[in-house]
Amino acid sequence: MSEPSIKKVLVIDDSADYRQLFHVLFKKACPTAEIDDYDPTWGKPPAIFPWARYELLILDYDLGSGENGLDWLRNYKTSKDFPPTIMLTAQDGDELVVKAQRYGAQSFLRKEGLTKEKLLESIKHALEKYREETEKANEQKIRVHVYNKGKFFQSLAQAKKNDAVFLIEIDKYQALRESLGIFATDKFASFISESISKFITDSKYDGYMTRIGDSTVAMLIQNVQDNTEEIAKKLCEYFNKLDYQHEGKKVSFSVNIGAICIDVEKVDVANILARIEAACRQAREKPGNSYVISGNIAENEDKVDQQAYNNINDAIKENRIQPLFQVLVLVSDSALNAKTEFYQTRANLLDPDNNIIEAKDFIPVMQLSR
Repeated sequence: MSEPSIKKVLVIDDSADYRQLFHVLFKKACPTAEIDDYDPTWGKPPAIFPWARYELLILDYDLGSGENGLDWLRNYKTSKDFPPTIMLTAQDGDELVVKAQRYGAQSFLRKEGLTKEKLLESIKHALEKYREETEKANEQKIRVHVYNKGKFFQSLAQAKKNDAVFLIEIDKYQALRESLGIFATDKFASFISESISKFITDSKYDGYMTRIGDSTVAMLIQNVQDNTEEIAKKLCEYFNKLDYQHEGKKVSFSVNIGAICIDVEKVDVANILARIEAACRQAREKPGNSYVISGNIAENEDKVDQQAYNNINDAIKENRIQPLFQVLVLVSDSALNAKTEFYQTRANLLDPDNNIIEAKDFIPVMQLSR
């Protein structure tokens, strides 16, 4: 396997042994590369940290002191010329791999059984994926914040009157995940995000977007005047024609769209988000790709989402409750002197389609109906 041409690498790991191991491995894998260490005990890198100096970042997941590499990656990913990143972890689990990719890591390495060959393979994969992502980003006019909700919220806080905000949600996401598996479902969700980005670019709209959750994409389109509903209709038509295949079979799906046109001079981000989430929930009640436009902001400050309110009440009345149990594990002999087994419990409310009613759905209703 040929050696990648890398001049400068940054390794962020709380273990001095692993930082030293990478010095040894890079001497074998990329002898000309210069390795810099960063110990997380020094604190988070400052806002002016020179990320552009490096051609590759090796970032550990568990940074000690309650810090983790996913949070650091999400915070710094949008810094200018942030380098291609390999997430390093001692943990197993598909969920972590998916999150690392979602937050912007180009490759993934497990500490167990780490070798020169595995490092070389990961480096090549990271560099190639980074090159492809950069080329795609250069072709697109829309500003994509990947999975950085904070950056998107900053953009939303600066939104102006006549801008429009949309929330596009994959319908019955949990059922898709159970059917396709975690990796295939995340790949499908990425396809939806890329399709939305293409829709905006092709339509010559100007704005921002981010994948705000596992199943949802948020976008801010600037200066739409009175065209919010027209854009929502076009999105539905666009998704009606969209085709996605997994292992040679067509995946049936639909999206729910909640939207609002900003009609005030000063934006309340929490209020805007609550409104498009409520509109999105209402869109779920419609068949196929559907949308609901939220009403005037100024006139409806404290209006309860009646559909969500009814759905939550009905779930309780009809006993659509899913109990979950987990054994409480004692961490020391002195923690509790009892021989009885203890459990912690959690109850989920289910909608008529057996999907979980999430906290983001019922908490706004509870707050507004106090």
